[in-house]
Amino acid sequence: MFRDSARDVSAEPWVRLELETPETPVYAGAPFRLGLSFGFDERFVEERMIQLFRQELDLPAQLEVSWLAGLPGTRPLDTRESDADAGTATGLSFALGEEILRGAPLSDGLQLARSFLSIADERSFVADLPGSIEVPPALLRFAYAEGFEEDFLGERRPVGRVDAFVRGPARTLQVLPLPEAGRPPEFAGAIGRFQLAASLLDDGSRLEPGSALRLRLEIRVEPGSRVQSNLEALEAPRLGPLRGLAERGVRELEVPGQAGLRAFVYELEATRVGATDVPPVELWSFDPGPPARYAVARSSPIPLVVHAGARPEAALGAGGPARRDAPSPPSLLLRALGLLGVGALVVGLLAWLATRASRAPRDGQNQ
Repeated sequence: MFRDSARDVSAEPWVRLELETPETPVYAGAPFRLGLSFGFDERFVEERMIQLFRQELDLPAQLEVSWLAGLPGTRPLDTRESDADAGTATGLSFALGEEILRGAPLSDGLQLARSFLSIADERSFVADLPGSIEVPPALLRFAYAEGFEEDFLGERRPVGRVDAFVRGPARTLQVLPLPEAGRPPEFAGAIGRFQLAASLLDDGSRLEPGSALRLRLEIRVEPGSRVQSNLEALEAPRLGPLRGLAERGVRELEVPGQAGLRAFVYELEATRVGATDVPPVELWSFDPGPPARYAVARSSPIPLVVHAGARPEAALGAGGPARRDAPSPPSLLLRALGLLGVGALVVGLLAWLATRASRAPRDGQNQ
């Protein structure tokens, strides 16, 4: 399709192919972005560009970018399709390798007083080890005409076709190890800027020993932060020392549709009567900056009171004056037997007295 004599027009003002690399140092384990954009002067597209394929394209150009599929020495963090793939039907069509894609045009359509039709995309990567990473150049191929003329049917025909290309810049990124100076012992690999918020999912005003309590912890990327984070790789932070509470487990809570947010639920149990609290949860992270530093995000403490269990006497007193409980069936039986025994004793005594009384006159006559 393209001749060996294709013309290098990288220096021309009516076309651009730009690579965006991190402005701050890249650290091992810290995500970083690579961005790519290309575009043409709108008038040049309308008046001089030639379609490359049978399918007519809004931007009749073919882009070749090897690192979009993977960058040696790194792991890709993007699981989504290209932004160009996700473009709407009104996006600008172009060729990426052998595929026809659509991408939304950039909002900053003006550059150097020229109206440009431009498309941009980006990818996120992470390098696990220090060292050098080579970012190969992208290549943009297209064709244009030196001029046009009308044929006998009145249609415009290109005259003097020129196969052209623009070669983007190559870059070498130096990946640095995380600094040892200032690294706290609590640091567990979190990278970025975060905010923490803790709240209770249960009523904490009626706690007794043995009561279950659920704590929700949200970890959010700091709004407006341009620092890439490894939020998706984080594990649930450990809770601080607990007084009167015991941790029984932790699980992640799904938060669909909320980018830059993860949530965990901790299962707690009250173990001791008295005033206590859920202590602040801490997350130490490395902030690539600038300036590069280790920082901590904390949630606010949650005060609690664990009450003693309610006693039966207290419950009766709260409902009105105390009353005797109705005797149980065994108590009634014992009382009945007791009464029968007493009655038998009385009857026996009366019978004995009557016998004595009847004997007394006879004893007098015998004398």
